[in-house]
Amino acid sequence: MTCRERIANLLLQENNLMQIVKLIGSDVLPDDQKLTIEIARVIRVGSCSRTPSTRWTPMSRWKSS
Repeated sequence: MTCRERIANLLLQENNLMQIVKLIGSDVLPDDQKLTIEIARVIRVGSCSRTPSTRWTPMSRWKSS
């Protein structure tokens, strides 16, 4: 599974979990599912804050480390 596929899968899981959160709240989610939501949020924030002049994305920084 490529990195891109993993990120897409994670964002899909987050979407499904957010529907549950809207219905019954986040308090009922296990810690691993809360972590999935938080990691997906970090990915979305990182990709949305990228400007056209930005050469390095967070993922490319991780790979070069």
